[in-house]
Amino acid sequence: MPPHRIGGKDMKRDLGNLINTYPAFSPTTVGITGAQSVTGATIDRFGYESIVFVFTNSTTAHGAQATGITITGKIQESVTGSSWADISGATGYHNVTNTFSRLEVAVADATQLKRYVRGVLTAQIDGAGNFLVVDGIAILGSPKVYPV
Repeated sequence: MPPHRIGGKDMKRDLGNLINTYPAFSPTTVGITGAQSVTGATIDRFGYESIVFVFTNSTTAHGAQATGITITGKIQESVTGSSWADISGATGYHNVTNTFSRLEVAVADATQLKRYVRGVLTAQIDGAGNFLVVDGIAILGSPKVYPV
């Protein structure tokens, strides 16, 4: 494939030049019953115009398939990284029906968002003895300056 001219430079199309990834939160165990939330790290999205948070989980049930588990993911924004508000429409919901699943929450046009973002995952566990191991990663895309 011939190189493309982006920002005055010749470069190959390469996904690595279009995104940057950040750990949203490390693997964390939640359970046994009820709702529990995990709040992710503060991520500076300066220079990026789109965001995807990928929340993953693996389930464990004592002696049976895990049931009655739902996860909800959302993205929050902040001007300074200290006071947070939910981003309208940046939420997702998933019923966990197997031992591993993922939930993606995206903001395709983040140009109007505040500078700092973070992901929040809430697990609702209704089955006794169940717990989840959850983690998350943030993918920032559409950089204003190439390559990243």
